[in-house]
Amino acid sequence: MSRFRSRALQSMESLFRVFADPAIVTCKDGFELSISVIPRFPDAITDIFETRVHNATHMFDIKAGDVPTGRVMDKIHVNDRDYQIQGEPVMDQHNLVMKVETYEIEGSSQR
Repeated sequence: MSRFRSRALQSMESLFRVFADPAIVTCKDGFELSISVIPRFPDAITDIFETRVHNATHMFDIKAGDVPTGRVMDKIHVNDRDYQIQGEPVMDQHNLVMKVETYEIEGSSQR
């Protein structure tokens, strides 16, 4: 392992130790994973001409090593809310962290 990769892994572990929340990820085949996720800003407001559009997506960072190869993530349960994953996860340039875009499943906070 290169010196850079070793330092990058240490930095990533520090970030997840401080900022991550516990979560349960359900895969499409029903397999469940208990992992840590870092929630990102929940939405964005975009100006299009004179209209403001609210985008209600939620982003999560997940350590790439926490998801076994071949598993396809479907849902994330974190902070008593359920989120449906949309699209493919996007890996960072060093293949350490994947960014997942989701939307909240209606009624999930009323469990």
